[in-house]
Amino acid sequence: MPFSSSRRFAAVLVTAVTSASALLVASPVPADAATAQITISGTVACRGGHEVVGVWVASSGGGSKWASYTKRSYAPWVAEYTATFTTSTPTKIRIDTGCGRTSTGAWYSNNASPTYSTSSSKKINLVCKEAAGTAQRCAGWPDQLLVGMPFPGKYGKESPSTHHSSGDWSIDLYAIPGTAVRVKVVNSASVPLKMVVNNVRTTCGTAGRSVRIDLYRNNVKLGWIDYGHLANVPTTVKAGATVAQNQQIGVTHKWASQADNCWVVSSNSGVHTHFTAYDYDAHANVADYACWANYTMGSSLAAGRWIGSVGLTNATRKKQACT
Repeated sequence: MPFSSSRRFAAVLVTAVTSASALLVASPVPADAATAQITISGTVACRGGHEVVGVWVASSGGGSKWASYTKRSYAPWVAEYTATFTTSTPTKIRIDTGCGRTSTGAWYSNNASPTYSTSSSKKINLVCKEAAGTAQRCAGWPDQLLVGMPFPGKYGKESPSTHHSSGDWSIDLYAIPGTAVRVKVVNSASVPLKMVVNNVRTTCGTAGRSVRIDLYRNNVKLGWIDYGHLANVPTTVKAGATVAQNQQIGVTHKWASQADNCWVVSSNSGVHTHFTAYDYDAHANVADYACWANYTMGSSLAAGRWIGSVGLTNATRKKQACT
């Protein structure tokens, strides 16, 4: 929503900020105030999984406007945005990110950022912990990667808080046999992301293969993710190989039940990949743990929907949900 501009949100946006305390009001501009054309750009993420439906760039010095934005094809809850305008400087900038729509067409949630003072162009990358309604829920993107659902399917039957894990947390992600398993990891566009296969191995007995992938953000190895019980793992997916965004690393399969109870599946509805995430504790003096999205077990999730984070999270122990 604008700070001082006469323009208002489109009529469908009924969840606009209404509290006067939430508005940044422009001060009178001196006649000799400096003006500049600036560009505000970056990446926004609606962490709850709703699609990005709008980005408003508000400027206390004038020039507030809608940003143009492009959603990522593999994760439409993430978008790159940009807005160029003329404003008096210095100015205070706030980003309002619309996430999802209601049945009436209004934004499901209007998520505001903190304010940022600037006299020149600036990149502002934000992760928004969305919820219905209007509030300040966005914060600067931490040194963290957001992991997406590898296919359209169901999110676990047993909570990661109790599910067996060789990492920080694990969950079974369900999809019918033959479903492509694709790696979907989200990062802000301005920071390099690299994914490299750590190893490929037998999951357990004859219940498929596991692929472990190391995750690097800005060339720092933050952690790994692991997909188990895969079939048809390509020969190109091997230790040391680089993994591309949205790359297929195998398919789900209904294996024969194993004597050690590692895999006991009697119907197609029980077919899954055993997913694990782990944090390498890359940040000095901070106990880092990967964390998981606290959805209702058995929820149906779209491909790419956020399921957990690796890197600088708020988790203080293993098997802890993200906050």
